[in-house]
Amino acid sequence: MLSISDFVAFISILTCLGLSTTLVVRGIQGKHHHRKKRNQRLVDSILKPFSRTLTDREKDPSRPREAPVPIPSYKRFNWKTFLRATGVRLSRREVGLFYQLRQKVWNINEDEYVKCFKQDKLEGGGNLGFSGAAFFFTPNGKRFIVKSLPNEFEWKFFYDDLLVSYFSYMSENRDSLLCRITDALFNLDLRFWNWIRLGTASNFLVMQNNLPDFNEDKGCKSYDLKPQDYLRADLMVPMSSEQEETMLFHKKGIKLSRQNYDNLITVLTRDCKFLSDKKVVDYSLLLGIYPIECVDKLEQPQNFFSGVISSDGKFVYRISIIDYFFSHKTAPTIIANVADVIPGDQEFTFTDKPSSYRQKFLDMVKEYIDVTD
Repeated sequence: MLSISDFVAFISILTCLGLSTTLVVRGIQGKHHHRKKRNQRLVDSILKPFSRTLTDREKDPSRPREAPVPIPSYKRFNWKTFLRATGVRLSRREVGLFYQLRQKVWNINEDEYVKCFKQDKLEGGGNLGFSGAAFFFTPNGKRFIVKSLPNEFEWKFFYDDLLVSYFSYMSENRDSLLCRITDALFNLDLRFWNWIRLGTASNFLVMQNNLPDFNEDKGCKSYDLKPQDYLRADLMVPMSSEQEETMLFHKKGIKLSRQNYDNLITVLTRDCKFLSDKKVVDYSLLLGIYPIECVDKLEQPQNFFSGVISSDGKFVYRISIIDYFFSHKTAPTIIANVADVIPGDQEFTFTDKPSSYRQKFLDMVKEYIDVTD
């Protein structure tokens, strides 16, 4: 027979368990709500610069190609932004150069482009890679990607060393497969949380997504390919399942006609020469493979950025070169940071000069292609 004291103790235990469960659930919900609110503040910061209409002077195609306005070596300071953990004041840099690329080189409709950033939302893509870069997609079929540049060496290299050359090169080589950067968003405020490396990202690039409407459920595949032996570790880190799939990606799996093969290698050789001259290494080949029935129409004439049909007529290949913000001259510092992130006692050694990486990259691409005459 259960005594009254035992019954009271039993009820007390149930009450405590219920209270504990409630607190845990509310804690999880609160954490999720806080993360959602923080992400929305970041999205609002990204979208705000697009509310300003470009001036006629900025749009004037007759303006000479100008060097970018230097980013100040100092940061602006005020207490409000210094202590703010989320949300940043972003500004579009070199809007004239990017406007000319969008309009005169890539034929991107300006009204549709701006409309993509006036819907008060972006789709989160998560954090990827050792750099911890954050990705967002515009909601209209993911036509544009907003990628953060969390590391100072990335955005300073892009802005100080690459931007003007990139503008000239892309203007003169419209068939280039370098990913198409359509805008650059930078923050010039000194922020405490970024100073101690705990704040949200402060600099972003907007890029045209050449894998729009990607759907794995319909058989679409994507591969991030780069030479496997340019970065050597005395003890290799076990590969993830995704890396294993890339390594096992069937050799001669890209079926191209001789004409398309020659065109691809010609363009990639020229693009890699440009990157090599700028001392860039570690870039990747982004390969998208779509079943032919998943693609409604292709740009004519066909090109590898927007899609080329395989020689057997079964697939559409979309290709671009991505992640070209790793300068050879900053490699030792970056490798040291990577070694700090990877567990264990591995000693990483950077082995390739830009010219060597370029050759390995091109050789890798050729290995994956089956040429049919």
